[in-house]
Amino acid sequence: MDLIERTDFLKVLHAKLENVTRAEGPFDEHAASGYVNLASNALRMRDYVLAKKTLGEGIQYCEERDLDMGTAYLALFESRVSLEMGRWDDSFCIADGLIKKEDQPAVIKIGALVVLATIKMRRGEGDIVSLLEEAKYKAVYTFETQRIIQALVAILEYEWITGTHIIEEKELDAAMDLVKKKDKFFDCSEFAFWLLKVRGRYLRLNKIYEGYQCGNRADAVKAAALWEKLGCKYKQALLLFEGNDSDKRKAIVIVQKLGAGAIFEKMKQQMRASGIKSVPRGIRKVTRSNIAFLTGRELHVLPLLKEGLRNREIAERLFISPKTVDHHISSILFKLDVRSRITAVLKATDMGILK
Repeated sequence: MDLIERTDFLKVLHAKLENVTRAEGPFDEHAASGYVNLASNALRMRDYVLAKKTLGEGIQYCEERDLDMGTAYLALFESRVSLEMGRWDDSFCIADGLIKKEDQPAVIKIGALVVLATIKMRRGEGDIVSLLEEAKYKAVYTFETQRIIQALVAILEYEWITGTHIIEEKELDAAMDLVKKKDKFFDCSEFAFWLLKVRGRYLRLNKIYEGYQCGNRADAVKAAALWEKLGCKYKQALLLFEGNDSDKRKAIVIVQKLGAGAIFEKMKQQMRASGIKSVPRGIRKVTRSNIAFLTGRELHVLPLLKEGLRNREIAERLFISPKTVDHHISSILFKLDVRSRITAVLKATDMGILK
């Protein structure tokens, strides 16, 4: 079954699942499992349109029936979709919420830990290794290839960013043996990509997903175009960076816009080392000048919060919509790690951001 046939098959399953949810009878748990399996496969196959549709329906269905396990699984997939689509703040908040629930099963925590660590490492934030090590430890004890590969992929990306090796060779050998026995097309293609990129080790697979085929510039540009079409800007940048000097310049601009500070610095370092000139500058000075990395517009909103203005009043003052104001305030609260406007003002003042 090729990729198009698999996608069509998932859509048929989705239609059948809708019929089950409308039927009368004790089908709640079965329907929840159906949503989880469908969303998982849609995400794995990079069918983000179907994944988002399934997640929206599934989360509502499970929440209305207090199906906590189904809700948790679907929330994890929602976090992953947001990560892939570049909505990192949303992704982080969802994953962080899952981690903070003490009774979460290991499989949920593994995915959430990987999401948190991935966002932090790309942004250049601290406390990453402990998250990765915990994810790897929990993954190994599930004895499930997809969990182990998921954790190792994140660690390999961290190794590429930092230039350090924290996975032992014997661990990689064991993982490669697992992959050869259970060649999962999508998951293992990503693992093979990072394994070659970071450790220079080639993993022979029966088939490589086209988004990770980068043996030459033509393949890399084609793969980058696929990720762009899917809406995955970060992976688009990664594959573009495998191309020529012009491709690399495009890649570094993309990661800069995503706020991936650590990736920007990594790419800039490699570009300068290879003699590439006209490398774009880093994060704007107005953003670097404050510890929380608030944007210029967020720095305009903060003093108005101090004045006690509401969203509509702030919108009128800054000539923007109330919805945009709400977005900026949510971002401020997230970056300052607070839950209210008042504490945001107090913390910003303590940090020297707000006078």
